[in-house]
Amino acid sequence: ELKVRSFFYANSLAKYLLLQWLAHHSDQVREVHLPVPHHTYPETWYNDTFWGEKGKIVNREWVPSVMGRVVSVDELSGMNVGKGKVSIKITDEQCDWNNNSYTFTSNNGILEVLETSDYNCELTIQGFSAIIYGCYNLDDFPFKKWGNISEETKTEIENLFPPAYPYLHADF
Repeated sequence: ELKVRSFFYANSLAKYLLLQWLAHHSDQVREVHLPVPHHTYPETWYNDTFWGEKGKIVNREWVPSVMGRVVSVDELSGMNVGKGKVSIKITDEQCDWNNNSYTFTSNNGILEVLETSDYNCELTIQGFSAIIYGCYNLDDFPFKKWGNISEETKTEIENLFPPAYPYLHADF
């Protein structure tokens, strides 16, 4: 049994390196107790930490998987959002109709989605879905290969799509 007293990290790279270090020692301990602040949404880390060789889950006594996907970007118009505007190019391997650049604008807290030729960043549909659901740290995106976002664009995204607490009501 390994009890971690404090789990502090300065950025996403440090977080993943610390988690990797713990994973590398999984053959030496059966249980790890890791205190984490609730605002870091550790329930979204589970899929990152339990995958072994060739994509097989190593140990899954109880690991809920976070699952949410935007099927049609065009249909997001009308949802409640924060303030601001951002343009994003989205790539989607399964739903070709989403492969486009879009401008997302708040009109009195209601989202307007329009196609555009200009964009501030490129994201996979997984990254964009994570933004819409609001429970992932934008700094984690490069590690998940969901896209790279400039600091200025991160601020725009966070203003338009404020973070939300993940509501995990079913195990997938």
